[in-house]
Amino acid sequence: MIGPPIEKEADVVVVGGGINGCAIAYNLAKRGTKVVLLEKGNIADEASGRTMGAVRNLRRFPAEICWMSESLKLWDQLDEELQARTGFTRGGAIILAENDNDVEAIEASAQLAKDYGLKSYSLKTPKELQEIVPGLEGPIKGGLYTPDDGYADPPDTVNAFARAAQENGALIYTQTPVQGIEVSGGNISSVITDRGEIKTSTLVCATGIWSAKLARMVGLSLPIKTTRIVGIETESCSPQFTPFVFGPLGGFRPTSRGTIYLTIGYRLPLNYDMATDALRSLRHWMPTLISFRKQIKMNVGVDLLKDIARTLPGSPARKRPFAFSSGVEPKIDRKMLKQIKSKFDQLMPSLKDVKIVRTWGGQMAMTPDMIPILGKVDRPQGLILIVGWSGHGFAPGPIMGRLMTELILDGKTSLSIHPFRYSRFAEGDVQMSQKWI
Repeated sequence: MIGPPIEKEADVVVVGGGINGCAIAYNLAKRGTKVVLLEKGNIADEASGRTMGAVRNLRRFPAEICWMSESLKLWDQLDEELQARTGFTRGGAIILAENDNDVEAIEASAQLAKDYGLKSYSLKTPKELQEIVPGLEGPIKGGLYTPDDGYADPPDTVNAFARAAQENGALIYTQTPVQGIEVSGGNISSVITDRGEIKTSTLVCATGIWSAKLARMVGLSLPIKTTRIVGIETESCSPQFTPFVFGPLGGFRPTSRGTIYLTIGYRLPLNYDMATDALRSLRHWMPTLISFRKQIKMNVGVDLLKDIARTLPGSPARKRPFAFSSGVEPKIDRKMLKQIKSKFDQLMPSLKDVKIVRTWGGQMAMTPDMIPILGKVDRPQGLILIVGWSGHGFAPGPIMGRLMTELILDGKTSLSIHPFRYSRFAEGDVQMSQKWI
């Protein structure tokens, strides 16, 4: 056993120490629920701590827009509520277009913004763009500016939720991987960890790229693949712009430290790491893989062999599937780093000599339609999924904390999560990601 024994019983056990898990734990604890949060590593170790921190309305599946309007209201008062600094700034966001297809997509986004009553402005000329982002150049055909969007500091935000959850009575155990899940009579009955068993009737799975493995403990197959991303931070240079700029081949934003974050663009090919979980759900993925074959780089190699080895009888990782995944740094795609920096230099030539001080890798849990899986499942009863965010799960974190708490304690949510149900895959009601705006 690792460390002292943990709490033996809880109303709800949340697995996953990212923004969704911590926000849910906070909201549950605030309503007087006895909640335990388990994290195999440390809080904000993985996706939630490695994202660029965008808090935006657009570049989302349309059914998410109603969440984001509410989530942005929560972000505005989050520092006060959590009594901590999240770094949230309504600096605005700009989506750039480089070709006619990009322009068409942006025009559709502008119409969507209008339909939902969102404030946005189409930018048709370089001068209009440069008024908002001084020094912006390059092969740009236009853009869409949403002034009410923003960004926050990911690790600060997640840790703020975690501390607030603890202050309201939640128990958080880090370095505590799940070993097993007990089901009795079709209902969740307990969660088993290295440090002991916790009796519970409700389990929230908020485990990012590890969700398929956790769900398989109770016989569920989640169609989740892992894709790799990279991030770059420059030295402090006091940039003279505030928006998050998101282009086809790269994006960037200022930080509160006076540095600049650089990230991938919305058309840059993604690295998909083939693993055993991905092979199990290949039939759900085939339409997406075919439609987006030019934007997908499938990696089949040593990592797949290692993953297969972990499933073999007698493998320590088979008995303790999450115990060997903590603290493992994702691979950094050096080619992608160069592409992102090259694109930034092209768009912001006045800053091309700014030095890079930090680079990092990250991983995202993707679903075939690139929207999350949310809510209850038919069996086992008591399991709540909040997984598969496909790279856009940071911004809805505050509202998801509230909605999942409503689902658990009230039996329904104040905003619809029906389009994101797990059963859509079996029902054939999967929305192709081309319908994203």
